[in-house]
Amino acid sequence: MELKIDVDPGWDDPTWDAVGALGRVAVLDFKDSGTPVEHERAHQAVPHALVEDPAGSGDGWSASLRSRISFDAALTSTRALDTLPVRPAAVNLKPARMGGVLEVLACAARCADDGIALYFGGMFEVGPARAQLAALAALLCPDAPNDVAPLVDAVRPARLVVARTPGFGA
Repeated sequence: MELKIDVDPGWDDPTWDAVGALGRVAVLDFKDSGTPVEHERAHQAVPHALVEDPAGSGDGWSASLRSRISFDAALTSTRALDTLPVRPAAVNLKPARMGGVLEVLACAARCADDGIALYFGGMFEVGPARAQLAALAALLCPDAPNDVAPLVDAVRPARLVVARTPGFGA
């Protein structure tokens, strides 16, 4: 199983060495933070990972890093693809952020036309929306580093039984 890791741009070299040694990191999420030097450092440590939401305009990024850039937070519609600072290698689509499944499908189609890989991430989906998100990820990009929690039957705690007698039952 591959991992998505939220990055602290201030990580030191031993931390990056440890992250790189995992050999399982698919996405390094900067959450719109970091400098070009920090983005490059992360890319050097984990060259095959996507670097998601690095801050900045792309100035100072190597060609190698540019080929691994991914965007998430900026993707609020299909048109948002035109406002990104660089052409991404991939995008993380989230129906909740994009206004629903129809806009996600339109963006996925545009990405296919433009040769941009995609993967899915969740925001707060529960019930039918969570099943829908898992189905979209399975159908459109089953081998991608999808950040979708697995569907499992919820374990419900036993019902609280209220004593019919006064006090705490001691």
